Amino acid sequence: MKERMMGRKMVKLSCIRGQMRGGDIEGDWVTMGVVINKTNPKTSANKANEKILEERFPCVDFTFDGRTPVNPDTLPSPRLIKIHLPSYSLLPQTIKDKKCKIVYVSRNSKDNFVSFYFFAKMLKSQKVENLSLKQWGMLFLGDKVSYGPYWKHNLSYWDVREEANILFIKYEDMKKDPNASIRKIAEYLGKELTEDQVDLIAEATSFKKMKTNPKANYDWLPENDVPETHKFMRKGQVGDWKNHFDDELSQKFDQAYKMNFGPSGLQHDFE
Repeated sequence: MKERMMGRKMVKLSCIRGQMRGGDIEGDWVTMGVVINKTNPKTSANKANEKILEERFPCVDFTFDGRTPVNPDTLPSPRLIKIHLPSYSLLPQTIKDKKCKIVYVSRNSKDNFVSFYFFAKMLKSQKVENLSLKQWGMLFLGDKVSYGPYWKHNLSYWDVREEANILFIKYEDMKKDPNASIRKIAEYLGKELTEDQVDLIAEATSFKKMKTNPKANYDWLPENDVPETHKFMRKGQVGDWKNHFDDELSQKFDQAYKMNFGPSGLQHDFE
């Protein structure tokens, strides 16, 4: 995986997102479904599957091996891009000046950590396959993993959530009530959807459906970066952390969560 930063020149974009392994893939697919949806829901579903997700909704802060870095200037309108930069303050000023639409997906710290751990171990280029969960936990809590610190990442968008061009949504809410989340994103993007369209998007963007969809599940990743025995989309569950945490690690995360998020009022569901 080749990491790179965005250039200073930016065109006006329709939607920008962030947070590594915070439910970003499902958030991408939902947002994309809302944006390209037409009057015929089935036609829209077929259109969504014409290209792999990375081509429709490219990430501009890193590029997978073997793929050409995306130049936002070349994307058709409405432009959809994904960014994992660890702070709202790091976005190019032109994004803020032009009021580009931002959908930020936030996931609870424990599930985010577990998902990121298995994601990092999956990618050979990250070279962390020998780290235990607890060792990764100490790095995560010490703000020493990629795209961190997790806490500041979330808070930088939470603090500006009242801005008209920012929609702050939680992964847990998307899982609890997909249809409500789809309607919220649609309203924010100025899209009118029928209940049939909402139902179709909810079905197409379910984790079960996406995991078997070659246009969404990243099965096209080169074998030299992802072992054949691993899958890019693992579980997509709320509360999976309980299958991996011991009491000591859980308490450390609870303390960090309270210390970092307590004063802000930001809260997540953990099961």
